[in-house]
Amino acid sequence: MITDLFNPANYAFSPHAIPTLVTTAALLLLGLTVLIRERISAVSVLFFLMTLTVSVWLFGFSWMYSTTNESVARWWAKAAYLGVPFIPSAIYHFTVVALRIYQRHKVRVWISWTISALFTAVILPTNALHSAMYRYPWGYYPKYGWLGLPFMTFFFSLMLISLHHYWMEYRKAKPGTHKNRIKWFTIAFAGAYIASLDFLPKYGVGLYPLGYLAVFAWLVFVERAIWRYQLVDITPAFAAEPIIRTMADALLVLDHEGILQVTNQAACHLLGRSETELVGKSVSTISRDIFPKEKLDTLIRTGALQSYETNHSPRQGWTMVLDISASAIRDRFEQTVGIVCIARDITERKRAEETVRASEERFRSVTQSANDAIISADSQGVILSWNKGARAIFGYEEEEVRGKPLTLLMPERYREAHQQGLKRAQAGGESRVIGTTVELHGLRKDGAEFPVELSLATWKTLGETFYSAIIRDVTERKQTEARLAELAYYDFLTGLPNRRQFMELIDQALGRARRTGNLLAVLFLDLDGFKLVNDSLGHPMGDLVLKAMATRLTSCVRKSDSVARMGGDEFMFILEKITSPNDASAAAQKLLETVALPLRLEGHDIFMTASIGIVIYPSDDQDRDGLIQFADTAMYVAKAKTNSFQFYSADMNVRAAERLQLETDLRLAVERKEFLPHYQPLIDAHSGNICAVEALVRWNHPHRGLLSPDSFISVAEETGLIVPITEVMLHAACTQTKAWQVGGFPDLRVAANISRRLFQHHNLSGMIVQILHETGLEPSSLEVELTESLFIQDRERSIATLRKLRDVGVRIAIDDFGVEYSSLSYLKYLPITTLKIDQSFVRDLPTNPADAAIIQAIISLASCLDLTVIAEGVETNAQAEFLRSRRCDELQGYYFSRPLPANLLTPLLGHSIFRPARSRIALGSPEGR
Repeated sequence: MITDLFNPANYAFSPHAIPTLVTTAALLLLGLTVLIRERISAVSVLFFLMTLTVSVWLFGFSWMYSTTNESVARWWAKAAYLGVPFIPSAIYHFTVVALRIYQRHKVRVWISWTISALFTAVILPTNALHSAMYRYPWGYYPKYGWLGLPFMTFFFSLMLISLHHYWMEYRKAKPGTHKNRIKWFTIAFAGAYIASLDFLPKYGVGLYPLGYLAVFAWLVFVERAIWRYQLVDITPAFAAEPIIRTMADALLVLDHEGILQVTNQAACHLLGRSETELVGKSVSTISRDIFPKEKLDTLIRTGALQSYETNHSPRQGWTMVLDISASAIRDRFEQTVGIVCIARDITERKRAEETVRASEERFRSVTQSANDAIISADSQGVILSWNKGARAIFGYEEEEVRGKPLTLLMPERYREAHQQGLKRAQAGGESRVIGTTVELHGLRKDGAEFPVELSLATWKTLGETFYSAIIRDVTERKQTEARLAELAYYDFLTGLPNRRQFMELIDQALGRARRTGNLLAVLFLDLDGFKLVNDSLGHPMGDLVLKAMATRLTSCVRKSDSVARMGGDEFMFILEKITSPNDASAAAQKLLETVALPLRLEGHDIFMTASIGIVIYPSDDQDRDGLIQFADTAMYVAKAKTNSFQFYSADMNVRAAERLQLETDLRLAVERKEFLPHYQPLIDAHSGNICAVEALVRWNHPHRGLLSPDSFISVAEETGLIVPITEVMLHAACTQTKAWQVGGFPDLRVAANISRRLFQHHNLSGMIVQILHETGLEPSSLEVELTESLFIQDRERSIATLRKLRDVGVRIAIDDFGVEYSSLSYLKYLPITTLKIDQSFVRDLPTNPADAAIIQAIISLASCLDLTVIAEGVETNAQAEFLRSRRCDELQGYYFSRPLPANLLTPLLGHSIFRPARSRIALGSPEGR
């Protein structure tokens, strides 16, 4: 009985009804809000209908859960199905309208609505769908009969088709608001379909119907999409008010009696009155100039479009020319119910036209003296006049082109657009290029194309339109612009992309890598010792080296990779589509080998090496600036080894910070004079006495204590601080040696290492002579030690520097002989006095026959050239005895003594140091190292 529905005894409070009722209220609120906020449209109405059908379902089931009577529960179940069969149809209809594909699917839409209605017609009066009711812990729930399977097939088919439409639209949509809106609707509907689990209890599965949660989640996602991306696209009606408000032309809308109903700000400004003063007034009382009575009567009677010009005087002494366009507004019975009038101020245009007419003769005289081409043509595009500038630019005489079409001067690809523009102009439209300057190409008489700049203007005489064109040959300007663009993006010296272009290239490469998921490597290459090339051979030679290296580096990578010069001797590489970091290391090794190949330029043999830092995207970083910074950091780590490459690792930032701190401390140490010399004795192999000392720098760091050169000398070399450090050490060593000589050791000499950077110092000999003069040390008591690599870059200049030192009397030693180039031809030319055998040959004596043979050969060679031979790195008695037996002149190493400060070394002077191991003085023992 229907009265049972309203009997409170048939109901009891059910907590399971609360979430469904809350969801119902939220759905209806969202639907109504969208309907109001988005304005009445097909999309917003269908959205409301969609929320309404779901709300009917949830509302009916809420009361079904709350009833204690099975017959009442069955009634509410059927009531819910006033909405359930229409849910898929509403979703499908909303989908095709929102995605703008309704026209292709409208037949399917209305079939779905018909099927939904048929299901409802069968469900309500029969038990075909609801054959019985289950009693679950949460309340009554309908049991599906034979109609359940067809109904669910229809339900799920439409839901899946709708989801498919969303997915296909999302895939093809361009990035923007529409794509974002579709994305969120797809997520929302895909999640909402989880509510279909509520069908399971209808077949006896005791799963609590949590479908309202999926619906609530749908509500949240759809709310976000609507509030952020809107629901209704912009339509003419939607945009009408803003268009009217922002129009630059005056708008007047009149009813059929000529009473002003609508106006805009431009009309108020034109008429000099406010909107309240205009609306509701007859146009005849406002201004008879704008809309004469005969024009109004004709328009109302015929409905024909009226376009005319008229003079309007808003106030005394001020007259403007207006261009008026008016058309009729018709109702559905084609009766004129109003008039729309657009008024445009064309006063300035009219004045310009009059000015053109008045100055026509003056124009003709000016055109013939202009260097630019000035051409006039009629409305058909036929050439009427041709000045001297046009003849010089295009190569035609005036007689050859007068009466010919303007297309004669255009490449084929421009002619169709030109004809279309003429047709628009003849039809009363305006050309797009009138009054503007455009760039295109002209065609000379000989068929050559060239860039031109075109300015086009029109004038009217006797009702016909004429054109005047000023054409300028901009070939030189284009060439200059191209050159400037090249300079802006490419390195002027090597022709490679510069830093600015590299930033764009890496952004593009990163974009491609993100889309494809490929690895990408960035390599930072720095040429080792390039500054020395500039210092020793000059900047022109340095430029030649950079150009040659740019060619070499480019040849080492694929065409798809990018190479750029970042400035100075720094180059960067982008390696795209690599499969693993091994590809980057292989490329880096190839680059190192190529750079290391000898380079001969203008009679000079240039030997270079490089240091390379490598980062991998996306493992090291995903940002452009981060990749460049980390590649730079890795390069500096590689530079500490030279001629090597290094992959970036996170701990490098710590080492980079430590290096920066070390450089800062070094600069302060130079100012604070924290450097002091230690001396290692050189032993006369025959007498066993100390015959010389080698001065070795130590840094008395205020916090880290006494530091050996290994911890700071590479940074000093790189920063140039090695020059003042060596100068201080030389001065201190010469002063101390002079003191030892005065103290009873007149034959003692001192040796000091000279770095590459100091050797390139343009006044090295002058600096040494000055130090000797200031300390009083004889030049023959000073020996400078140099490595062979110093002579490679500029042999002639190196020999000249050494000769200046030898002429003064300074002794010259080649240090680490045998491990670098060891070119015998250098020994013939270099003014040297001493060879120092590298400790790598001494280490395995006397057990290694090869080392023994090499040392014997060096000693024999030195003997023939009358050179002193010193063996360094002597650590055992066996080594010392072997070298003495082979007639090596002097010995140096920890076997005799470690480097000592002057006060500890002084007691050793005058003693015989070379003796059997058991009788060596304790200060020089291996344990004392």
